[in-house]
Amino acid sequence: MSFCLRAQQAAESVGVHKSTARGLIGALREIESNVHEHSGRAHDGIVGYRATESDFEFVVADSGVGTLAALRRNPKYADLADPGRALELALTDGVSSFGDDSGRGYGFRDLFIGLANLSGELRSIAVAVMGIRSVGTSAAVTALMLSSSS
Repeated sequence: MSFCLRAQQAAESVGVHKSTARGLIGALREIESNVHEHSGRAHDGIVGYRATESDFEFVVADSGVGTLAALRRNPKYADLADPGRALELALTDGVSSFGDDSGRGYGFRDLFIGLANLSGELRSIAVAVMGIRSVGTSAAVTALMLSSSS
């Protein structure tokens, strides 16, 4: 049985409707694809889920370059300096590290539309961590928790 199918069944086991559970797993897969496409460190990305009696949650994390460095790959954002602004831009339709003409940068739109009516909370957090030899690295964590009791 695949990881995604087990995660979907775990969500359903805590009372999440089947169609909602499928949507959550779609969200998990979209966020996980960003680790491979943007982090520069897909080899250490991690995806997990947890189900309790009343809650289902998942997390996707990596120690990649972070949103700011990824967006700077696009010449339009080469001078971007504010990590908060980078997060805002990354959530804007059509903004992508692959460039303005790439047809990319719409994944979060579908994700947020799909999750907008859920009784949960989506949190996207970027945390700066100092690495060895004073080289900065970033850890990105995206988590979603849905309580079936809400």
